[in-house]
Amino acid sequence: GSAEHKPLWAAWYGVGAAQAILTRATNMLTIGVGVAVIVVILCLRKQWSSLLKNAGAFLLGFALLVLPFVIYYWSVGGLAELYESTIAANVRYFLSAKTVGPQKLFTMLKFLLFLLPSFGLAVTGLQMLFGKRKARACWYALLGLVQIVFFLRGYPYTHYLLLVVPEMLLVFGEISRWKLGNKLRCAVWALIFALCLATFAGSCLYRVRAWKQYRDTVPAYVELAEMIPEGDTVVGYNAPNAFYIRCGIVPAKKYCLMQHWQAELTGIAAEIHEDFAEDMVDWIVAVGDTEEIQDILECSYEIYAENQGYILYHRK
Repeated sequence: GSAEHKPLWAAWYGVGAAQAILTRATNMLTIGVGVAVIVVILCLRKQWSSLLKNAGAFLLGFALLVLPFVIYYWSVGGLAELYESTIAANVRYFLSAKTVGPQKLFTMLKFLLFLLPSFGLAVTGLQMLFGKRKARACWYALLGLVQIVFFLRGYPYTHYLLLVVPEMLLVFGEISRWKLGNKLRCAVWALIFALCLATFAGSCLYRVRAWKQYRDTVPAYVELAEMIPEGDTVVGYNAPNAFYIRCGIVPAKKYCLMQHWQAELTGIAAEIHEDFAEDMVDWIVAVGDTEEIQDILECSYEIYAENQGYILYHRK
């Protein structure tokens, strides 16, 4: 149709995009594709006034959520850290992933089940192109295809697939419009429900395994942290996310979590080394590979205690 897109919806898209940016930039995939389709359609219809209104509303919604964080980080001189943690690091992480190839055939087969929701969305969109609602069809098709590329291009962690579970409701709704017999319609719905359930279950199982792993190591690093005198500066190296909260510790370094993982995947080993070489902390609680700062540990620190793979280093 020729009806203009309502700016109020664009403002809501802006809020969603802001929430995605503040958590992980790649979470903006669904909104980004949808907004791109809307922009192209408005341009093709030459509705320039509507395009400007919607762009302004989108930016207003985006600023509503992002601006308070920008003001805070600017006031403490941390705008660079805000950009690094929300956008730059996520982009580097995604680009560091290796495309699934022949050497990862087993991974592809295992992951195929979780790609099916995106295939379903893409196929639904392509089928809808023959109908009247071409704008929505383009969004479905493009989103499904982009997600397939995204999942095959990135790391195959099943918890990422929680992104696609809500989208299966769109497919569910579209199928209800198809002229199918009741038995066939119920069979298709049952298949979609099974796909959603499998995707959700696989994602949840991944998180449960991760939680159990962290839970089992909690006593180890808590016991080491209790040996550190109050007031001394501390940082964890490759420490889990819950380390600082459970131990009541304020990290004394910019790079304070999963440093080896960050260095390996995003190429910031030099930055991590520089961070630890300047203004050395009193204590380091390390676990796993410490090659990025091994020379610093050997020259300036000594092992104070060990517990279940965790090592407490004290500055000489």
